[in-house]
Amino acid sequence: LAPYGGCRLCLVEVEGARGLLPSCTTAAEDGMVVRTSTEEVESARRTSLELLISDHPMACTGCSKSGNCELQKLAKRYGIEESQFKGEKHEYPLLTDNPFIVRDYNKCVLCARCIRICREVQGVGVYDFINRGFAAVPGTPYDRPMTETPCEFCGQCISTCPTGALTARPFEERERVW
Repeated sequence: LAPYGGCRLCLVEVEGARGLLPSCTTAAEDGMVVRTSTEEVESARRTSLELLISDHPMACTGCSKSGNCELQKLAKRYGIEESQFKGEKHEYPLLTDNPFIVRDYNKCVLCARCIRICREVQGVGVYDFINRGFAAVPGTPYDRPMTETPCEFCGQCISTCPTGALTARPFEERERVW
């Protein structure tokens, strides 16, 4: 996928740059000095992670992605069990309108990977962000059921999702990765 820079979890310190930069969108240059694990970098990454977790259900043991979830791995690495940021949380219904894919927006971290892989790799573009601000989610045009879109049900969106927001319907009750 093309570099995106949306999550801010890959921030690095580049000597001479103003502020921290996302490594995924910063091109390497001759003589560039990059620091990947300074106090400032780790603090910024931790804050970004806590913001993502602040609206994420932390009941990982009940999630089919548990043990294979990128968010869970990062939370464990940074020792985060709950976010220090309190506020309104989403409570979306489970979307089961698709015969193959279950969408749980409560677990979505708005990384846009599903949108990008559908557009950039599959060339279909079924998903895009719908709604605005706090209500934004990756969805279908006019929030139509997946069966009314050009979705090929290829599963690319499921394979790239870093959390349990998208799962394959035949496997939604499968054993978790240990």
